[in-house]
Formats: sequence, structure tokens, C-alpha cells
Amino acid sequence: MKIVFDHQIFSLQVYGGISRYFFELSRTIKSKTNNKIEIIAPLYINKYLNKEDVSIKGLKIPRENGTGKFIYFVNKLISPLLISRFKPDILHHTYYFNQTGFLNHKYKKVLTIYDMIHEIYPHYFKNSKFYIEAKKNAVKKADHIICISENTQRDLIKILGVKYEKTSVIHLGFLSQESSFIDTKDLVKPFILFVGSRNGYKNFRNLLSVFASKPDLNKNYNLVAFGGGPFSKKEITLINELGLSKENVFYKSGDDNILRGLYKRASLFVYPSLYEGFGLPPLEAMSCGCPVVCSNSSSMPEVVGNAATYFDPKSLDSIYIAIVKTLNDKQKIEQLKIKGFKRIKNFEWEKCAKMTLDIYGNLIK
Repeated sequence: MKIVFDHQIFSLQVYGGISRYFFELSRTIKSKTNNKIEIIAPLYINKYLNKEDVSIKGLKIPRENGTGKFIYFVNKLISPLLISRFKPDILHHTYYFNQTGFLNHKYKKVLTIYDMIHEIYPHYFKNSKFYIEAKKNAVKKADHIICISENTQRDLIKILGVKYEKTSVIHLGFLSQESSFIDTKDLVKPFILFVGSRNGYKNFRNLLSVFASKPDLNKNYNLVAFGGGPFSKKEITLINELGLSKENVFYKSGDDNILRGLYKRASLFVYPSLYEGFGLPPLEAMSCGCPVVCSNSSSMPEVVGNAATYFDPKSLDSIYIAIVKTLNDKQKIEQLKIKGFKRIKNFEWEKCAKMTLDIYGNLIK
């Protein structure tokens, strides 16, 4: 079987969950099976890709201002020619735009849907209409659709009216690297950890409000936000208005080793997101022995299982109770750690790759 992953996500993301997903799929299929798999990305900026682990047709270039349109033009022009020359059985689109490969219609087209966030929370995005329309068109053209959670599958079927038979659920894999980390020694006080983007549906504002309003939290713990960019002027103003300061709310950035160091030292990892298609950060926390407290919404219960304390992300009281109950119960913390280590074993890239290959095989029978 000959398989192609197109250029889209690799020309959009330097790092990121979606590009990591396709990189791990490609690497696993190449190393564990006899199938021929090619990433066709004439120009790409992604840093996961390396020619030792995956087979790629393309040139890596630095990400710079103004290069986006040039990369888009080159890839749109050259990709169909390279795809047609490879003569794949399967073309797996890595995102919703620029559906390449129009020179050869014999292959089957597979699409992965990661979430339906733009459709459910359009007010959190300036360009929702553009993403919604692109996704709708990509779904129509696909021969089969992979959803990364049952929750995403339900939302897709409900919102776009896709037939159940056209979809499958395959959870993402997870690669634990718990032995490698950097200790952030400047954080002396115990802290609660938040990871990722803080905008809109990620619901950082509610966590911040809970932390500010409860002296038993803000006097005994710091709140650390990792990634997502430095605090904006608006966020700094909000932090000050809530009576907090840089003495108890910290921003941290860095690579995966620094993040793992934070997971290992955090008293709790709190994930208050209103909606996730899958949600990798809780699994990252579990792999480092960090107890997880998270939302009971969307895909969270499906992915996290019994290895977390849950709360209603829209209720400040619910968030507070879940945090405090966990922090004050040493036995529960130890149980969550044990359950977390067990839970992450359910998510393996080899399993993800095998299920994906089964779908490819069924399409070309």
C-alpha cells in the first residue's frame, strides 16, 4: 500500500499537536510495516520532520515574516505533480485547506477531524467562517473521516450531518519521555500549573478568578502559566484588578524538558478548557506523576478516564472545590498519580497507526 500525507500542516506549524500526530504516524508506519509512506511537502517549516525517521519529499526553510504566501503558492503548484508521480493508494490530508492532488483521482482521500471548536464557539475566533467553510468542503470531498475522539465524532455528525458509516474514531498516541527534564529552581513556593493557550475557550480567566478570590490558594500557592505567549496587557490589567501580582502569578516558557520539570514539581495540573477535541496536556502531566484536575466537558472524561478530579468549567465554585479537595487529600493525590501512570498506557502510537492502516486497507479493497 502506498500512502501520502500532504504538506498542509507541515507548512503551517513549526511545532504543534497536529503535525506531531502525522509525524508519529508516518514514523511508526515506516518503521513497523512494509507499506510505503511519503510526506509530500515541497516547502515546509516543521521541526519534527527529519529524513532519518520519515520519508519526505521537500525542503525545510526557516519561518520568517512574509514567507507564508510564497510557501502556499509553491506547495499548491508542485504538490499535485509530486503526488501524481508517487501514485498513492491513499492520500491523507493533514488539514482542511488546499485539497491537493487533483491530477490523479484514483486514490482514496482520508481526512482527520480534530475538533469542532469553530462551529461550537465561533465567537472566540475572528476567522471562524473561513475555517468552518474549509472544513465543510474538506469533509464533503473525503472518502473517509477519522475523528480523534468519540466526542469529536458526535459533534461532527450532529453539526455537519455526516453519516456515521463514513467516520471512525482513533485516539491519538502518546509518547512518554519522563526521564528527561529540567528543574525550574526559581519557583520556591508550591504552585498550581496551567499549560497552553489562555484565550477564550481555554478558560484561564475562570481559573485566575478562582485563584484570586480564595486566600487559602493564593497565600499558600503560586499559579504558573506555561506557554501560550507572555501575559498580554489585558491579562496583566486583569491580574492587577483581581489583587494579584507577578509575585504569585508567573509566566514560564521553554522546551519540553522545562515543561516536564514543571509537571514534576507542580502540586496540581489544572485544565479548565471548555472544549477539547482530545486534550494531550493531561496525559503529559500524568506521565510525569502530576495529579490532574480538569473539566468534565467534551472529550476530557473520554481521554482522562478515572485519573483526574473533575469540575464544571463554567462554575467557579466547582473549580475551587475540585482543586481544594484534591490538594488537601494526600491519599487522593497518590491514587491519581497511580491511575495516571496506568491511564497513559491506553494511548500508543503503534495502536493508532495499526487502526489507521486498517481504515486505509478497507478503503482500497
